[in-house]
Amino acid sequence: MTHRRITDLSIAEGETGTVAPLIAGRQRCGVIKGVEADFRHPDLPADDWEARPFWYVWGESPSHAGIIFPYEAAYGVAELRKLKAIDDSVPAVFALVGDKITVESVVPKIEDRRFDHPHDAQQRLAYLRIERPSGEVRYPAGPLTFYGTSQIKNGALRETFDHIVTRIVRQPTGIQRAYLDEGGAKAKFAKVKLPLGRVSGGAIRLGPVCEQVTVCEGLEDGLSLAQPGAGSVWVAAGASMLPAMQFPPAVRSVVIGADGDEAREREALKAGAAYAARGISVRIIRPLAGFKDFNAELQGAMS
Repeated sequence: MTHRRITDLSIAEGETGTVAPLIAGRQRCGVIKGVEADFRHPDLPADDWEARPFWYVWGESPSHAGIIFPYEAAYGVAELRKLKAIDDSVPAVFALVGDKITVESVVPKIEDRRFDHPHDAQQRLAYLRIERPSGEVRYPAGPLTFYGTSQIKNGALRETFDHIVTRIVRQPTGIQRAYLDEGGAKAKFAKVKLPLGRVSGGAIRLGPVCEQVTVCEGLEDGLSLAQPGAGSVWVAAGASMLPAMQFPPAVRSVVIGADGDEAREREALKAGAAYAARGISVRIIRPLAGFKDFNAELQGAMS
């Protein structure tokens, strides 16, 4: 197993946070905590369809596989239901070490525009099959949703990635919109990020609820920190939103990823003081000298 260094975090490459998005995307197969997942299917060509990066987290959403993987199973079903506010009626389907998950069938679904997200215009529902080494077969309660990637790749100039901001009650209350040009770079507008709805106090959760989360103020930094498998990363809709971010009781420690400039440093210190006042353990990490933020550090772009 190889490691890379991002500030003072030791990152293990090839673990769940890195492998799962590859399985959801173009790679389509891999192993998560001893469970083999193979999503290759003729009705899900990798260039056209992808699942959400955190499909492997147990939940009620169609963006999740509805499977409890070994790393979550240690918490116990009752505790998981409490932490995730999952209703008792939702079946708990376990994937055990040695199991293999495959796609048994695919059903097209047209039109689901809860937030008018272009990615939601077309979907394909993958019904999964879990086969144990003994030959026993289990089926998750519902399908895993795959989304049409062409809806994003071939969009108009003001294409957006709409990031659901989830508050402590686990209900979407707002969207942080980031406008891109046709090449996928930031659009040349005076404001390329605009909130819709209520985003204060919420977070763009790039990972599940756990004892320690890493927080930062920008999605680019959050994706940069999460990309190598740094654990659960949550993103505020701007630096000024960091101090107001709310956490479930299960979160006891927060690592704040501060940007390299003085103004963002002040916001990070302010957020740290706010979290500490709530009894949360706080640590602040910063990009290496010469880099303005973690995204620049990841790309090797010195300021």
